[in-house]
Order: sequence, then C-alpha cells, then structure tokens
Amino acid sequence: MKIAAFIAKKDVKAALKAWPVMFFAAGGICFATSMTAKFFGCELREQVSLDIFKNAHGWRLALFCLYAVIGAPVAEECIFRALLFRLPTVSLGKKLAVKAVPGLEKTLLAAFAAVSSVLFTAMHYGKVNPFPDNAFLALFFIGVFQCMLYTRTGRLSVVIINHILFNLTNLVALAVFGL
Repeated sequence: MKIAAFIAKKDVKAALKAWPVMFFAAGGICFATSMTAKFFGCELREQVSLDIFKNAHGWRLALFCLYAVIGAPVAEECIFRALLFRLPTVSLGKKLAVKAVPGLEKTLLAAFAAVSSVLFTAMHYGKVNPFPDNAFLALFFIGVFQCMLYTRTGRLSVVIINHILFNLTNLVALAVFGL
C-alpha cells in the first residue's frame, strides 16, 4: 500500500483543522492543572519526556524526535483509537443493532472513548514517568478528542496526522522557546 493512498488531501486538511484546537486546549489544560495544584499547595512535575528532550544530544536527540513525531503517534493511534475504541464500538454496535435503540450508539461511543482515553493516559506513566504530572488531564482530553475526531472523519490517518502535528509542534516549541 502506498503512503499516498493511505493519506488523502482531505485527511491532511481535516487534521490541520483539528490540530490547533487540540494543541491550544491541551496546553490550556496543562496550565490550568498546574495552577490548580499550586493553589492547593501541590507541585506537579513536568513530564519526564521533557527532561529527556532537553538533555538528549546528537543521535539520541534524533532518535527521540523520530520516535516522538512518527513512532509514538502511529503506534498509539493504531492501538488506542483503532483497536481499543473503534473496533469494539463497531463490533458491539453490529451485535446490539444500535440503530434500533435510541441513544445507544452515542452511549457506546462515549463509553469506549472514555476507556480508550483512560488507557491512553495510563500508558504514559510508569517507572520512568511516575503519575501524576501536569499533563495527566491534558492526555485524557487528547484521547477523547482523538476519539471524537476519528468518529467524525472515520479515517485513522486523520488522527495519526493530528497526533504527529501535535507532537511536532510541542518539540518545536520546546526547542525554540524552552517551554
């Protein structure tokens, strides 16, 4: 399969429309999470990946950027949107004949979006990056947003491109502004 066949112009356009919403909303959520934590006397750390980026040099920096901009978005969207969100929704929807029950389709979509997004958020934490940090609510929002985008467009390539743009923008902002 050629990449051009997988990525249509309309997919890129849809991702370019969605990207700023996700980017600025996630940034606002991170900021609000940090401010709320400070208000209550808690200090949340930054994501460990920011430290990795800031301290990497040479081939390690190139490898990290390649992983963050291409590898992670492709893998995460295939796992969390196609497998854990869309596949069960479609499979269960056919079995339950969701069209016959008013509101069931939206309820199923919301339930699978929530499960997929919680797992997406949890996947970002572990021994290397302990929970919580200032991005945990933003990660959940990103998961839900990507599920909505996937539902709206029906194209996995749109959410992959959107995720790539999001991660790329974050790396560029880190490099340029040291955010």
